Amino acid sequence: MIAVNLLPNKIKEALEREKKYALISKAAISIFTIMTLLTIPLLLGRIILKNRFITTVATSTQVTLQPRAGSYDIATINKKIKSIAKIQEEFIPWSKLFIVLSKKVPVGISLSKIDVNQDTKTLTVSGYSETRADFLAFKNSLENDPLFTNIESPVSNILKQTAIDFTLQITLDTTNL
Repeated sequence: MIAVNLLPNKIKEALEREKKYALISKAAISIFTIMTLLTIPLLLGRIILKNRFITTVATSTQVTLQPRAGSYDIATINKKIKSIAKIQEEFIPWSKLFIVLSKKVPVGISLSKIDVNQDTKTLTVSGYSETRADFLAFKNSLENDPLFTNIESPVSNILKQTAIDFTLQITLDTTNL
């Protein structure tokens, strides 16, 4: 087979140029396709890294905020402990007082009412005494106890010899409780 080239030189050159342009355009399309395919994993990696960064920032923000929340809780707890300590300082063990008072009540005396005023630390004791001697013995036993500092007894408490309804106003020294 013999190849005969019957085309003029200008057309030959034009065909050669078209082949070169076709080759260059195919190469450009191939390079563009390869670059696009190579950038897809890079873009996916960027998206993954961005999501991990956001997650890490959110986690580290929570970690840095938690001590502040904890210190707030500690401050609140400290305030509550101080208020409880203040309440405990003001606490008077009333049960001990009533035990001491009940031991001071002799036979022949019955107590009907005890009013306690915590603010003024006073007691108002009302009751019944069979005799004046029983009442005076009760009053003297209270006066001899350091827990009871000031005992006020109206004169009406000792006017009758028997069947005395009495009332005593007693100031307390709570340091002796």
